[in-house]
Amino acid sequence: MADLFVLVQEHHEALIALMDGLAHGPEREDQSPSEKKTMANRLVMMASRHEAAEERYLWPAVRRLVEGGEEMAMHAIEQESTAKRLLHDLDRISPGNVEFATLVRQVSAAVHDHVAYEEATVLPSLRLRMAPEDVVRLGALYMKAYQGGPTRPHPLTPPQPSVLGSAGAAMALVDRTRDVLTRRGR
Repeated sequence: MADLFVLVQEHHEALIALMDGLAHGPEREDQSPSEKKTMANRLVMMASRHEAAEERYLWPAVRRLVEGGEEMAMHAIEQESTAKRLLHDLDRISPGNVEFATLVRQVSAAVHDHVAYEEATVLPSLRLRMAPEDVVRLGALYMKAYQGGPTRPHPLTPPQPSVLGSAGAAMALVDRTRDVLTRRGR
């Protein structure tokens, strides 16, 4: 069963765990630069897939079903856009760069703020407006989008479901091809 709220909560917990591990990494001397880069790659890949799935299915549902949903979705998408730009930079920087620790702290703050907003404001409001069968149906769609989503942030791509439905699949294919060629995410 693909309960939307359970899936999103699990992804949030995994993102926070990755983020916290990475955020404490720059101060740890026992963590090599390659370990830091591996953690950063995992975070970027998971966050990219998660945000794309939310933009494709969660935010349209919030807009459609929740009173004030347009404003909620716009606020969350604004947070996601900031996070995407930061994740894009994190994806391109070496852990040996002096800016790495600063960027990790910025990403950590953005991820924590966004997750807190969704979990305290958005998800409870949406849960009240959805029938159980719709929660499962939307959860299955979200999970399919997550599994096939892009593994890199694309901060210039408009967060519109129609764009993500067509261009998102192409971006995901290019991302996964690059991942295989560069052995990223292994």
